[in-house]
Amino acid sequence: ATGDVPTELTLADGTRVWLNSGSTLRYPKTFADTLREVEIEGEGYFEVAKNAAKPFVAHGKEMDVRVLGTKFNLSTATGDRAAEVSLIEGKVRVTGADAGGSVVLKPGQKARLAKDGQIAVSSVNTRMDAVWHNGLIPFDGSSIKQIADALQQLYGVQFIINSGVDMNITYTGEIQWDENLDMVLSRLRNTLPVRFKRHEGKIYIYK
Repeated sequence: ATGDVPTELTLADGTRVWLNSGSTLRYPKTFADTLREVEIEGEGYFEVAKNAAKPFVAHGKEMDVRVLGTKFNLSTATGDRAAEVSLIEGKVRVTGADAGGSVVLKPGQKARLAKDGQIAVSSVNTRMDAVWHNGLIPFDGSSIKQIADALQQLYGVQFIINSGVDMNITYTGEIQWDENLDMVLSRLRNTLPVRFKRHEGKIYIYK
């Protein structure tokens, strides 16, 4: 995530794309009759318009993502960061550009191109990988543990839940993302009956 405002585009078929800072997208004014193809460098969040007769393919340098209608986040390799695809909704097929094979992802799965060219799949909260595109952290009937896990994934800070916290509490809504995690915790504190305390680089959650 960055502090810059993403660039939002609507393609000829109605597909919406958000581009992260420094990213580029190449696309035609009108798509071909049988295939919708775009090329991306950097990171983009896609909400692909459904059209079963005309598949959508996003080409990155390291991998291709083929979809019918879905929401996914694609990040091409930059520096020491590997190319990744995170599926939020629908179904996609991810194919490595250098004969690395292909995998079909389900919602909640991420495909990461390993150094050996193979594609590794993991299960994560993929919506956290797309927070940058609209600046909102989404929760849908999330428990305290799920909220803590999501923030840990997003900010890389370990959360520890005190035994007195009611684990049956859930929260549905969106919290404004901020580079400063303390700002996010302050917003959650106004909604949830918990408090947060930092200690030795970790964040403890209390009743």
